[in-house]
Order: sequence, then structure tokens, then C-alpha cells
Amino acid sequence: MFFDFSSAFNTIRPALLQGKMKDAGVDSSLTAWTINYLSDRPQYVRLRSCESEVVVCSTGAPQGTVLSPFLFTIYTSDLTYDTHSCHLEKFSDDSALVGCVSEGNELEYRSVITDIELV
Repeated sequence: MFFDFSSAFNTIRPALLQGKMKDAGVDSSLTAWTINYLSDRPQYVRLRSCESEVVVCSTGAPQGTVLSPFLFTIYTSDLTYDTHSCHLEKFSDDSALVGCVSEGNELEYRSVITDIELV
């Protein structure tokens, strides 16, 4: 079963990320820099000579940067699933639940689906 978190990088909340970076053992100076980078970011759109109004963004990580997939991986590091028949493989905002459903084992498969729906 494959998962793709839509707009995943936009969901990162700096306050939650800060705690997860600390738990992961990331240097406090790097953590502070990262949270500063993600907080109160002004952004606007420019098309030729037209510019939109500036909007200040305090949630999410910029799309298309090298840092965003890494930050999302840390942000979701506590999202795990591991049983004797299946486990969760993650790569940034794409995940796959890998396992084997054998004949007569449909109840376990349904249990896994129910667990995922609760998340």
C-alpha cells in the first residue's frame, strides 16, 4: 500500500519540529537556525511587473528546497508501523506499507487498514 502526503512540506509546524529535532540529537544552534528560517517568512508572487501583497508564513517548509525533505523526514520520524507481517518504509513525503497478506490472513490485513485509518 502506497501513501503520498499531499502538500506535505506545507504541514510542518516549527514548534513541533523543534522538539523532534532536539529528540533526534540535532545541534541546538542548527535547530534554532532552522526554526528561525521557517518562522515568519515573507513571501509574494511576481509576474513580470506585477507583484502580489506580501504574506507572512509561519507554517511549512519551502517547496523545492534541498532542506524540506530532510525536515519532513524528521517531522514524521515518530510515524512508524512494524508488525510481524508488515512494516512502513518512508522516503520523505512518500511511504509504503510493505508486507505479505497470505491466504486466510484477511483479518490481519483488515486490522492494518483500520490502524492506518485511525492515523
